[in-house]
Amino acid sequence: MLDLKFVRENQQLVQQMLQHRRSDLELQPLLTLDQERRQVIQEVETLKHERKVVSDQIAQMKKGGEDATETISRMRQSSQRIKELDQKLGEIENEIRALNPDMAIVVAYGQIIPENFLTVPKHGFINVHGSILPRYRGASVVQAPILHGDTETGVTIMKMDKGLDTGPVINIGKIGLKGTETAGKLHDKLARMGARILPKTIIKYLEGYLAPKAQVGKSRYCKTLTREDGRINWRDKAINIERRVRAMTPWPGTFTTLKGKLLKIIEVDNEIFKLHDHRLGKVVSRSERALVQTAEGGLSIRKLQLEGKKAMTIQEFLRGHEDFIGSILA
Repeated sequence: MLDLKFVRENQQLVQQMLQHRRSDLELQPLLTLDQERRQVIQEVETLKHERKVVSDQIAQMKKGGEDATETISRMRQSSQRIKELDQKLGEIENEIRALNPDMAIVVAYGQIIPENFLTVPKHGFINVHGSILPRYRGASVVQAPILHGDTETGVTIMKMDKGLDTGPVINIGKIGLKGTETAGKLHDKLARMGARILPKTIIKYLEGYLAPKAQVGKSRYCKTLTREDGRINWRDKAINIERRVRAMTPWPGTFTTLKGKLLKIIEVDNEIFKLHDHRLGKVVSRSERALVQTAEGGLSIRKLQLEGKKAMTIQEFLRGHEDFIGSILA
């Protein structure tokens, strides 16, 4: 449960921070229990999914008058295994409680921590959140400021509660955005910032110089991204599409279709060009550029990759696909 990814990568540093208050806390037991608990949780989630599938199969078999005895037996075995794992999970959590940790540091954990477990560490669970709270909460908070054209973002050190990124804020570090960042590069920049401000924040928090403060202001939930979030809608404005290309880089990437084939749009110009009176999605040549007509403005493609081909600059692509100019991207 204790996602100590940061601890794994910075064991000596975190050990020193924790020893600021205690010298008897050993990291290895926490790391071992953390790994064991993750494995149990993963198996439980897999079994629950399989049980749901089997349950649907049984319903269909009964509806069709088939003998579902063997399938029912499989579902009972899965249910029994889940009970055994739940018991194991309780044992692991009791072992963690027995260690009486001062604090749990959570970085990109990706799992809900049970409310009754949040109070196990003396100073709670501290989360390194990849945006400025309460502005963005959820899974894709690194991408959100790019998508919405924000001029700044940052890292929030917060104390976790039962809600989704709703806990009180201990410290915030901010950086400006130039409007050219991709999500990948921004992620790395924020990770370095988080690693830099976390140690000082924890020490000041433990010494009483920083007190958690309730979040105030409007927030926006950022959902988990899927492959479909990379699909380009040429009915949108060029500036929004340009932001989406950067926000979805490196994953899930942005794409459109050309004559029924997948066409990845890897990189576009930040500059938006004046373009109108063309069909949406039409590729137009201008000053050795390939512009695509959007609902507002023209988007200049710099790098792309056609299905089954390697990634190319627009100049390289045009040499082998002269008919690209004038085509319609769907």
